[in-house]
Amino acid sequence: MKSKINNSLYLLVILVRFDLSFHPGYCEPSCAKLHDPFRQWTMLVLPRVCQFFGGRARGNCPTNTINSALYERATHRIATCLTFTSRKEHHHQFIGCDEYPEVYDCIAGICCPTRGMTCIQPLNTGDKEREGEGEKERENRWWYNSASGQCLAFKYSGKGGNSNNFLSQMQCEAYCKGRCARGDPIDVTNSNENENYLCKIHDTDRMLCCPTPAFLCSSLGGVNVEKTTLKPYSPGSLRRGASSIQRWYWDTTDLNCKPFKYNGQGGNFNNFEDRKECATFCSSRLCLHGSPLRDPSENVQRCSATSLCPDTHECRHTVCCPKPATTCLQPLKSLDCEPAETVTRWMYSTEHGMCKSVLSSRCLQGDNQFDSLEECQTVCSSVQVQPKCPIGKAYKSLDGVVLRCSSLKPCPSSYECVYTGSVHACCPSREYTCNQMFSPGTTCGPSTHQRWYYDAMQNKCNQFEYQGCNGNDNNFATRMDCVETCQRDECPDGGAALVDSSNGRSIACEKNDDCPSTHTCTRQLYTNRTSCCPSRKWTCSHDASEGVSCGQPSKRFYFDPESETCKQFDYLGCAGNANSFASRVACYQFCQSASCSSSEIVYHPSNLDEPLDCSLKPCPRHFTCVRSVWDETKNVCCGSPNFGVCSSTQHPMVAFSTQQPMTCTPNAQVRGFMKCVCVSTAKSAQNRDAGAQRLVEFWREREHVL
Repeated sequence: MKSKINNSLYLLVILVRFDLSFHPGYCEPSCAKLHDPFRQWTMLVLPRVCQFFGGRARGNCPTNTINSALYERATHRIATCLTFTSRKEHHHQFIGCDEYPEVYDCIAGICCPTRGMTCIQPLNTGDKEREGEGEKERENRWWYNSASGQCLAFKYSGKGGNSNNFLSQMQCEAYCKGRCARGDPIDVTNSNENENYLCKIHDTDRMLCCPTPAFLCSSLGGVNVEKTTLKPYSPGSLRRGASSIQRWYWDTTDLNCKPFKYNGQGGNFNNFEDRKECATFCSSRLCLHGSPLRDPSENVQRCSATSLCPDTHECRHTVCCPKPATTCLQPLKSLDCEPAETVTRWMYSTEHGMCKSVLSSRCLQGDNQFDSLEECQTVCSSVQVQPKCPIGKAYKSLDGVVLRCSSLKPCPSSYECVYTGSVHACCPSREYTCNQMFSPGTTCGPSTHQRWYYDAMQNKCNQFEYQGCNGNDNNFATRMDCVETCQRDECPDGGAALVDSSNGRSIACEKNDDCPSTHTCTRQLYTNRTSCCPSRKWTCSHDASEGVSCGQPSKRFYFDPESETCKQFDYLGCAGNANSFASRVACYQFCQSASCSSSEIVYHPSNLDEPLDCSLKPCPRHFTCVRSVWDETKNVCCGSPNFGVCSSTQHPMVAFSTQQPMTCTPNAQVRGFMKCVCVSTAKSAQNRDAGAQRLVEFWREREHVL
């Protein structure tokens, strides 16, 4: 049993025993599959760092020589120790090492940090040159970054430093990689009965029984100590002349990482270099799967009967933990970094609806990663892949199941049946979404987000701070998404009517001659007024404008009149001009049809031909021959498709930017001469999708030609 003894006593004993033929090895327990681990003391055990001792190496630690050794508290004396053999347990033990024998090993009479303690030490480049000393050439050394799992090079001064100091990358990796993520493995039999350790087979034939995160992040800090009173952290001991440094520990009461002053020696493994490393490691123990929510201050989000979690999480032991669906449907995020090493893990694939293997590394982040196929299947077996609606979220029953719709199973009021690519689901209608009241949501996550909502009273999209969870569907990533979904343009082809500066009202007109050449006299949407609205040609003649930065940037398309083609550009989120379309298809459909009236398109006899020149051939039924605004030597045929939602004698109004039929309230007057007619929900959605798809295919073929 380890205990502290009087220095003078064991110094004398060490002199007597110093010439013993054996020297303790420095290997952590490693065993063949399914065998109990034990402490190895022979000189011939792998890895090669175990063969560091003997002969001239006596009196040094395995890394950074004597600079790694423990010093007695507030002195310049190296702490010493004595190794002895336990007859009862038949393995070696030692006494000494000040108050911290649990994180030190006794090697040739001196106290050297265990491998677990060595590999979590921060980078220390060594002592600075004293004033008057010449500048020495620094040495190439390596240290292990426990947060990233990498061995990194640094320049060593040649003096001082700590034990996390290796002569080569190979030595560093052999010493620190492929072991417990933090702390030292247990070296006793029947370790599976110890709840503070978790035994797992490492690689193919090696088992390690490592401290659990709960044990490491407790006041014990992952070490077995016999003390009646414990502080929430261990400050360690201060070597004479040294200074304390700030480190972080996990407070099990507040479930939060807090700073403390570490004295540089001893202590335990509840000791992190920064708050992020502490929070990432210790918060993983709070939930059965995934990571708990965090507030804007990076603290764990607490919950109670009066402070509820968002609907993506559930309250577990006063902490908001992710529901299985939240964890399993979370996409993994790839970071721009060099992976130190890869391991095979398992993730739930929403595309395949099953658990798939994935090569994981520190560069792949996210909770949707599991150690085994069995664990992945256990957590994700009940997960239902969520359909992606064009707007908002699909309707769910009270037990959280997505409602499937059909002609026999219509959707609830304010929802419409939409094919989402995998299933028919009930998605919120555009009108229902845009008329929802503004909601900032509930706080979750480390920060808020800039989002946009539609104010139906002002017919305007406004920016707001989204708290991260819940809220409603009136919530858009960019201003353009909000505008295209909800905002009612006064003019059917987009843009705003000319305004009289004296009264702020749109200028009335009776014919095109009452307007400038860039505008046409057009009846406004939602009113019976006629005003001067921008012509399609004028809209499509603007140069591309990236706008100004706000919210999330996006890819848009503009029409180039010289080449008569649509080109992509980066839109920053706000301002700009109307020559900006959500897709290449919408851009072509709108601008190639600039000769036509609102909601009309030019006629093409086939997908591969130019628009029909009706000065040479007559237009088909329901199309009218007009002069082309892009080429005055040609005439084109203009007409209106019904998109499968109107009768053969009618056509719907089309939103200019998306070139899709506008939705409206059944039986309501959309314009002075337009009426919204309601048809079967499922049939309407299927017909509209089919009609729109025919038009999309037509223009996609046109893209290849143009």
